[in-house]
Amino acid sequence: MADIKIYAKGNYVYILDSVSGLLKESPSTDIVVTRSELSSTTYNIRGSQEDMSYLNHSIGEIQDEAGSVYSDAAFRLWYQANTGGPTAGAGGSSSANQLLLIDALEIPTTIVDGSKDIAVTGTAIALGTTKTIKYAEVTAKIGNVGTVWVGGSGIGNGTNGTPLLPGESKPVYINNLAKIFVNGADTDGVTFTDYV
Repeated sequence: MADIKIYAKGNYVYILDSVSGLLKESPSTDIVVTRSELSSTTYNIRGSQEDMSYLNHSIGEIQDEAGSVYSDAAFRLWYQANTGGPTAGAGGSSSANQLLLIDALEIPTTIVDGSKDIAVTGTAIALGTTKTIKYAEVTAKIGNVGTVWVGGSGIGNGTNGTPLLPGESKPVYINNLAKIFVNGADTDGVTFTDYV
């Protein structure tokens, strides 16, 4: 089975199929993510368009926009917050979604803040050393001169990854702080909060 990237922007969900190279878009409220049973790590993802159906994808085949594989808990958190309801994609969540999150996920018990300055322009740098986390929120420093990029170890300075303008934030759903990289100019950096 092919890898897919799935991510939300505003009120839309985007799915990129690695085999066809096609990027598909659908309103967040039209995307439905299901599992055959609660303990399953295989997902079915369906949209309102006939050709937007991705069946039997294991969690190891599902990536975020930057190409990082979601952990099972992080993907459940992501799809419960971004798909299938009137508040999806707008940052809101219904009380039903909140109950599902508490029931389905291990709640973080510790919050740790940090910062990382980019040492060399154009060289990706990890946010930290190997550390088990639930997820992290990465924010471009307000005083940055330019854009910073967040993603995996292969992110470039303006060539790939997710761009963040000064003050913008992005949640990164991954289980290890050392797998989150930033890139940009040596005058810039990020702050981050990781949830353990």
